[in-house]
Amino acid sequence: MSVTCKDIARMVGVSRQAAASVLNDSSVCLVSKEKKEKILMLARELRYVPNNAARILKGKPQKIIGSVLDGFGGVGACRQEYLAMRLYMRGYTLQTVFYTGALQARHALDFFAGSGVAALLFPHYIFRELRHEDFSIPVIITDGEDIGDTFIDYGYGCQEMTKHLIWHGHRRICFLCAEACFGSALGYQGYANAMKEAGFSPLPPFEVIGKNSLPEMIHDLVRRKKITAFLCNGDSRADQLIMQLIRDGIRVPEDVAVTGFGGVMTPRGIATIVQPIQEDVNALETILFHKIRKNILQRYSEPYKLKPYLYTNRSCGCPYHEKISLENHYSPMSYDFVRAGKGNASWGN
Repeated sequence: MSVTCKDIARMVGVSRQAAASVLNDSSVCLVSKEKKEKILMLARELRYVPNNAARILKGKPQKIIGSVLDGFGGVGACRQEYLAMRLYMRGYTLQTVFYTGALQARHALDFFAGSGVAALLFPHYIFRELRHEDFSIPVIITDGEDIGDTFIDYGYGCQEMTKHLIWHGHRRICFLCAEACFGSALGYQGYANAMKEAGFSPLPPFEVIGKNSLPEMIHDLVRRKKITAFLCNGDSRADQLIMQLIRDGIRVPEDVAVTGFGGVMTPRGIATIVQPIQEDVNALETILFHKIRKNILQRYSEPYKLKPYLYTNRSCGCPYHEKISLENHYSPMSYDFVRAGKGNASWGN
C-alpha cells in the first residue's frame, strides 16, 4: 500500500496541510526547517508519489514535468538523469519523450501541455521557432543563448582550449566538427577568437559529415597541411580521431594533439572541455520552480549563462592522470559504472 501525505504528516507530528505545503513546494510554508527536512526524507525513503488524479479533479496541475530530449546519451541524457533525481526528491516526476522528428516532438509537447503537467522542458535547437508564450504553462528552454533560460557558453570553452593548445606551442590548429550547427558555430567562433588574439589565422572548420574518404583527408591535413592539433566538438569524435591517427602511425600527442568536448564518459587520457552539468541542473531547478510558483510564462530577459572548464590530459600534451576531477560531473549511475572498472578502454597510460 502506498504512503500518503496524511501518513507522513502523522509520522512527523504535523498537520496534513503542513506536510502538503512541504511536499507541494508551496510558496507559503510555515513548517520548521528540521521538520521540513524530515518530511522530505520520509517521502524519499517511503517512495511517496503524489495523487495526480486528485490534483486533476481539483483543477491543479499534475506534479509532472514534460520533457522532449534529442538522444539517449551524452550531455543531455546526463542532465536529465540528475534533474529527474532532483525532481523526485521534491515530489515531481520527469516524463521524457525522445525526439524522432519535428512533428512527433511538437505533438508530444502539445499533449503534455494539454494533460495538466506543471511545466515543459526542451532544448532550443529542437524548436527554435517556439516561444515561451506559445504555451499556457511555464516553459523552460535549455542551451539557447538567444531564446533559452539556461546556456552553457560553448564559445568560451573552445576559446580557452584553443589558448591552451597555443600555450603548448601549436600554431596550425584545426576545428573539427560533425556539421555546421548552432553549437558548432559558437565553438568555432571561440576557436577563431583565440587564434586571432594570438596573432594566428584561424583555419576553416573541418566538417566530417558526408566525407567518404575521411581517413585520407585526415592524413592529408596532418602530412601536407601540417596540422599539429585538432579541436573536436565531441569526445567520441576525438576518440575516433585518435584511433585513426594511431593506425596511420601518427603519435598522439607527440606529433598531433587532440582534444574533445563534453566531459561525459570521456575515454581515459583525452583532454576535453567539460560542460558543468551539476551547475546547469542547479540553475534549471531554481528557474523551474520559480516559474511554477509564480506562473511565469515568459522567458527571462537574459539566460543563466554557465562556463565550461578545461580538463587537460595526455592527448593535449599534459601529464596523464585518471578522471578524478570529473567525479562530480558524472551522473550517479555513470560514475558508479566507471568506478567499477567498466568504463571506456584507455588508448594509452
